[in-house]
Amino acid sequence: MPIEPGRSRTPRPRRPRRLLLAVLFTVAALVGCGGGFTLYFGDGDWPDRLEVLAPTRIETGREFTARPGGLDGYGGLFFEWDFGDGSGTVANAEVTYRYARAGGYTIRLEVSDRWETLRASLEVEVGAWSIVDGRPCTGTNGRGWCQLDAPGASAATLDGLWFFDTREGVARARDGALWRSRDGGRSWSRAGTGTRAAFAPDGSGWDLRGGQLWQSRALDRDWQTVGTPGGSLLAAQFVDRDAGWLRTRDCEGCADRLYRTQDGARSWQAATLPAGAATTHFVDRLQGLASDGHSAAWTTQDGGWSWTVAAVNFGPRGGRVQRIVFAGSQQGWMMVADAAGTSWLLRSSDGGRSWTAPEPAPGTRVADLAFGDERHGWAVGEDGAIWATRDGGLSWQAQTSGSAQALRVVTARDARTAWAGGEHGTLLATATGGR
Repeated sequence: MPIEPGRSRTPRPRRPRRLLLAVLFTVAALVGCGGGFTLYFGDGDWPDRLEVLAPTRIETGREFTARPGGLDGYGGLFFEWDFGDGSGTVANAEVTYRYARAGGYTIRLEVSDRWETLRASLEVEVGAWSIVDGRPCTGTNGRGWCQLDAPGASAATLDGLWFFDTREGVARARDGALWRSRDGGRSWSRAGTGTRAAFAPDGSGWDLRGGQLWQSRALDRDWQTVGTPGGSLLAAQFVDRDAGWLRTRDCEGCADRLYRTQDGARSWQAATLPAGAATTHFVDRLQGLASDGHSAAWTTQDGGWSWTVAAVNFGPRGGRVQRIVFAGSQQGWMMVADAAGTSWLLRSSDGGRSWTAPEPAPGTRVADLAFGDERHGWAVGEDGAIWATRDGGLSWQAQTSGSAQALRVVTARDARTAWAGGEHGTLLATATGGR
């Protein structure tokens, strides 16, 4: 499809004995991954052709080269590149660059001498294309949701999925098997067993298994038991390899206790737990949320030493807290299932201190929820249902998954890169936000 460029030419002073007749032509995008446009000038001493040469489909985090085309040489010319991601400008003629995050960007180039300036622009798409290349997708050219090969047997059900960048990931099957991928989920290798294993953003893992706490400090490798403060182990969460919380109970009918470690479970300190709190979720080493799902919620800003009542009203629809998700420290979502199993969604924009009234979740029975940033997120459910939001959960749109199997888990890295998994070996990925 032709690329309609932005274009401008800054006039230069009239030179003696020169007829400055300029003719401007716009050409279609170059064949393949290149693109740009051409400018022709008839005065003979200015470069008669300028092209912007760069891939139009770029892999997230991978270097590529952008250069001006059609110039006989670069002598006497000044170059300024702007890659549209807020990183500033680059003055070299040819530039090797890397986009850190997926998205749509405009590359702009200015070429000038003492007399005039030419400007060119090129629209590019950045995403995890290598994950979906050559896979069956619901859209064309790797767009939409694409089918990957699930780890293990085709009948396995995925109920845990974590990706730490666009390449390294871990999947957990319902039978407790753990699998690891180094290529964004295109292939998997068996990594062991973790019946209730979960993972922090830095790749460190924890598991409650056989009445003991197990830890892995390096992407599901080298699981080891660690010391605990005693009592029956109920739940654990780590936000990195060193900082975590453990919930225990000393006896049947006893109140739950909360302990905190800051040294990778080598030592534990007793924290406090609000009475009636059924769920706790920590965003980072200091900020956390607790809730009973029915009538109350609390926040902590000191890692669980003290708690403050949050402004929340679950109304008559309160019930079991299914999922708490934060994108950054302020924007959060809490999904609650009422007695009938219907999912409701509450939102917070102040770190959990206050929450909106319950709103219907995008589907009746949503199984999981994930956000790539403060605005872009996905929810999954029965019959291959996927919903997407681009406004922080204010509205949701159904997306075509290409599967009729129930989806149980979803995880996201950014506004365009996400994975979803579920029943009978179903594993899907997108590099285009599901569109």
